[in-house]
Amino acid sequence: MTSTSYLTKPLIVLLLILLSWASIYLPGLGKRELQGEEARRVLPGRTMLQTGDWLVPRSAGKVYNRKPPGINWATALSIVFSGRMDERSVRMPSALGILALAGFAGLMLRPFLGDEGAFLSAFIVLTNIGFIEKGRLAEIEGLYCALFGVAAISWLVFW
Repeated sequence: MTSTSYLTKPLIVLLLILLSWASIYLPGLGKRELQGEEARRVLPGRTMLQTGDWLVPRSAGKVYNRKPPGINWATALSIVFSGRMDERSVRMPSALGILALAGFAGLMLRPFLGDEGAFLSAFIVLTNIGFIEKGRLAEIEGLYCALFGVAAISWLVFW
C-alpha cells in the first residue's frame, strides 16, 4: 500500500492556493483611500473608459506616456467587470496578478520541485512581504512582478 499526499492532486493545490490568497489579499483591499502614486495609475484607465481610446493613455487631457500602459488597461478592465470605480476594483488586478503567479508556480514547478515543493513555492509567493505590499495596491510593480515571475518560471520549465 502506498501513501499518497493530499498535495498530489492539482485541484487541491489550486484550491489551497486560492484560499490562502483570498485570506491574505482580499480583506481590506478597498478600505483605504488611494495613496501615493495609485491615483496616477488609475486616472489614465478611467480616461480610456470615458473617451473610448484604449491605445493612447491620457491624464487630464494630456498624453500620459511616462509609464507602460499595462496597469491602465488592467484597471480599466477591472472597472468594466466590477461595474464600479472604487479602491477595491482598481486594486484587484495587482492582487489577481499575484494569484496567477502563485497558481502558475504551484502547477508548473511540480516536475522540478515535486508536489510539496511546488506548493511551498506558491505559498512563499503568496506570503512574501513585498508581494503582499504591492499586490494590494493599484501600482505597476504588482502586475509586473507577477508577469516577470510567470516569464521566469516559463523560461525554466520550457528551457
